[in-house]
Amino acid sequence: MSLGVWSSEENLNTARYYLGGGGSSLFAASTGGRDDNPNIVGTTEEFLVAGNSWQTSNDLNTNREGLCAVFKPSGADIVGTSFNGYTGSHLTTTEEYDGTSWASSNGTNTLRSMGAGFADPSLAVATGGQNSGSNYVDDTEEYDGTCWTAAYGLNTARRFLAGCGTQTAGLSFGGEESGPTTSNKTEEYDGSSWSNGSNLNTAREKLAGNGSQSAGISYGGDDGSDSDVTEEYDGVSW
Repeated sequence: MSLGVWSSEENLNTARYYLGGGGSSLFAASTGGRDDNPNIVGTTEEFLVAGNSWQTSNDLNTNREGLCAVFKPSGADIVGTSFNGYTGSHLTTTEEYDGTSWASSNGTNTLRSMGAGFADPSLAVATGGQNSGSNYVDDTEEYDGTCWTAAYGLNTARRFLAGCGTQTAGLSFGGEESGPTTSNKTEEYDGSSWSNGSNLNTAREKLAGNGSQSAGISYGGDDGSDSDVTEEYDGVSW
């Protein structure tokens, strides 16, 4: 796998952490999180590489931090689904984005925040996270565009993890597991169950990721201090 290089782009209009987001090398979108006031917000922004700037869109109906969000291009728009999060309590909240505004959908079965979400907005996966009492969650659920269905749980319950891929070929990696211990674990999902994959070279939590099960990328996070580590997964090892 050839090594890539990071380059700077325009900053978000609203600085936030514990937000949800997704994208590719051509587009990105972000929503929710906590700003520097610090308030939990529903701010949504879209980025198109061709336009080289972030554009503010309509807020979430429920302001949340620690949520997951998955997005994809649809014609000239970016559409997406956001789910779970925290706003004084852990949430099952799900909202769908049509490129302009958010509409409520059926909630997840598991209350959680700080989990991983990946795949298509109408075929999303939610896994891991934490719930009441900061309990680590291994629950996995699949979304069909209307409802969430419980699926096979992670082998290792974790929060602050990342994920990428599809409903039938997904990855989860990193995070924090009980101890607490910063995790280097990787698990592969085949739509039915999770199996252990090769560990990250650098254990990290609060990291991000994109790509597929056979061409994934992990970046950033916390390995005891702020991390700038980037790793690429080829379906076998990082």
